[in-house]
Amino acid sequence: MVAPPLVEPYIEEGHKLIEALRTAGFQVDAAFWSYYPEPDIWKLIFVSRLVDEQGSLKSYEAIQRVLGEDSSISILDVSVRGLRDKVAHAIWKEVRFRPGEITRRVRRTPIEDAYIDDALVYNLEAPAQ
Repeated sequence: MVAPPLVEPYIEEGHKLIEALRTAGFQVDAAFWSYYPEPDIWKLIFVSRLVDEQGSLKSYEAIQRVLGEDSSISILDVSVRGLRDKVAHAIWKEVRFRPGEITRRVRRTPIEDAYIDDALVYNLEAPAQ
């Protein structure tokens, strides 16, 4: 099955949300849009060691506080994972960026013990746009 396109406004809103979370003091170790074939949706995944330390509820609360009313992303579009999650850890550890690259698409790729069907990974080291 071919993933539906991830449209640019969502990609840009993801960038804005990452910066807002970092400004608010939320530890973002990795962030990526991940495609789920069943039920045919994209989810914005935030990887944070805080999930491992404090649980996911605190992370969802922090994200909900930062989400703006005019954002096209809702809390239902978001998922949080700790570094112990095998897919999250694989992306955090293994996905590298070329100089100047803001995002990287990873498709049908085995990484460590995980399989990435389709993901758009944000370069957290790149300057904000």
